[in-house]
Amino acid sequence: MAYHLRILQRRSIGIVGPEPTPGKNARKLVAWCAENDASTCELLLQVVQLELAPRKAALLELAKLIQVAASGQPVAEFYDEKQCHKTHSFEYKGKTRDVWRVRRGDVRVTFYYGQDKLILLTHAFPKHKDRLTKAQERDLQRAVEAFIDAEEAEKFSYVTEP
Repeated sequence: MAYHLRILQRRSIGIVGPEPTPGKNARKLVAWCAENDASTCELLLQVVQLELAPRKAALLELAKLIQVAASGQPVAEFYDEKQCHKTHSFEYKGKTRDVWRVRRGDVRVTFYYGQDKLILLTHAFPKHKDRLTKAQERDLQRAVEAFIDAEEAEKFSYVTEP
């Protein structure tokens, strides 16, 4: 079964204008879709469900992450340690897997570095406490495990932008 990914671009989040110029080692910013349909992008559905202020913060952060990914530099290079750091680590298939997060306002956007210069954006969580809940950690872990399994099985399918 295919694992559907949407490549996030400025137009994916409603920004009109040219995409950032890809630098050397540019990365692709991707998010999981439930079906082979861009409108089922889980991350963007989470953003839409946020309250107004966190939704705006999430969209601004996604716009910045699109720029950062195009640069080819590690995400942490563009933030201080309070804004961007590892938020959850777990063992899977004999390796320690690190999930990172960036924070803007009252929202956290979590991501995982995949192979082939992919950055998987997993969630947009409203920030209520300093630490993730156990349920959020489980959700992160499941999302990353599914991505790793699809990556190893070469089951990625990229959805077409509307």
